[in-house]
Amino acid sequence: MSPEERDEIAPRAEGGSPPQPVPTDNGEADRPAPEPRTSEEVQEMLISYLAEELEIGADDIDPEAPLDTLSLDSVTAVGMIGDLEEQVGCRIDPMAVYDYPTLASLSEFVAQKTQGTDDTP
Repeated sequence: MSPEERDEIAPRAEGGSPPQPVPTDNGEADRPAPEPRTSEEVQEMLISYLAEELEIGADDIDPEAPLDTLSLDSVTAVGMIGDLEEQVGCRIDPMAVYDYPTLASLSEFVAQKTQGTDDTP
């Protein structure tokens, strides 16, 4: 391949040097540190989200009951985690709903992440 053909694919920056790769960090480096939250605050966020999504009363949601008793489908679970990530300001693996199968245990896990006491990515 000639230098001209390479320039069509990846044009050179001023001064003739090839472009530098762009670091990929999924935006985590630019995200500010999350505000520490208590498990009660996180639990309230989750109950509010689920009550609205499932069109049930917040009082009808038992934080100690397994999430599968709510007939929570995967789309709702992923949406819940995405919404929670935005509210608390840290990344949460969507699989956490399987690792922490009650709202109480999930809330505790997320609270620990916001407080920096959990070392999972």
